[in-house]
Amino acid sequence: MQDGERDVRNNMRFLMGSVGIALTRLDVCSKTWLLMLLKTTIYELYEIVNRIAMKKALYRRRKIALQK
Repeated sequence: MQDGERDVRNNMRFLMGSVGIALTRLDVCSKTWLLMLLKTTIYELYEIVNRIAMKKALYRRRKIALQK
């Protein structure tokens, strides 16, 4: 697994864990609303996190290549 992929997976795992903690503290109506909201935005969040992680991985590879 490449660095960028690992970063994406770790970030998504953290995000989903945070969402799970938030859901345990809400009532049913709020949970329903929040889940509907998350359903529409989770893909967009994933794309943003993925883009950032891939840029970081590319930067690391360039830095290593320049050091050689």
